Amino acid sequence: MSPSFYFDFEVDDEKRLSKVFWADPISIKNYALFGEAVSFDATYNFNEYKMVFCPFTGVDNHKRCVTFAGGLLRKEDGESFTWLFENFVKAMGDCYPTTIITDQCKGINQAVKDVFGDKTQHRLCMWHIMKKLPDKVGPTICQNTNFLKEINSIVWDGEIDTQEFELRWKSILSSYELSDHEWLKSMFDIRSSWILPT
Repeated sequence: MSPSFYFDFEVDDEKRLSKVFWADPISIKNYALFGEAVSFDATYNFNEYKMVFCPFTGVDNHKRCVTFAGGLLRKEDGESFTWLFENFVKAMGDCYPTTIITDQCKGINQAVKDVFGDKTQHRLCMWHIMKKLPDKVGPTICQNTNFLKEINSIVWDGEIDTQEFELRWKSILSSYELSDHEWLKSMFDIRSSWILPT
């Protein structure tokens, strides 16, 4: 009914809904005002329909979350995410965000490169990274030591500069004998994606 309501969808070979994207006029207006940074999260399972809910959100000038758009996907693959991101850009009048924040999904990462390219800075969600930490380093070290407290003290410190972060990270890993831990090394290697450069 509303000419400003943007939507698109696709069905699969069995005529089942496979992809849906929508953005209402208020969401589009919110993006025009607050769309410099967009958080994209594809972790909400929608089990009844076997689809994943994918909201695009941001923060307004009162530090409240605002929704820019939403999508439902049957598959979490690069092709589906690319389709979703292309519709997002189209709905927002070909206006690209300055930054997009996502988890580390390979399909999402490739789709971000393919659609947003150099126009948008891609950052990884720190919450998703830190949520994986106990599983990656093991419950014993996380439950029986101050490791989590110490690593959180530098990861969530918005005032820390790059050099101090790197020194403290290496010191913490050394003191807990985790300097050779493969996952932690890989996270450190991509720290520019999740630690703001100074």
